[in-house]
Amino acid sequence: FDFAVEIAKIFDLDSALINETNSDEFEQKAPRPMDSSFVIDKLFNNTDWQPQTVEEALKKLRNEMEIK
Repeated sequence: FDFAVEIAKIFDLDSALINETNSDEFEQKAPRPMDSSFVIDKLFNNTDWQPQTVEEALKKLRNEMEIK
């Protein structure tokens, strides 16, 4: 939900059209874990790489889309 709202904000879309929900409301054939986060601690600890924030990455994407 938060990611979708951030996308709407960056791309000047109407975030009022986005409704918060939970996975219990979806009929999925396969069970899904409650936490499916991606842990990249080894990458941070063993390199100098730092990821962009979601906001930075979305703004970069928006700017690249405007150029084309």
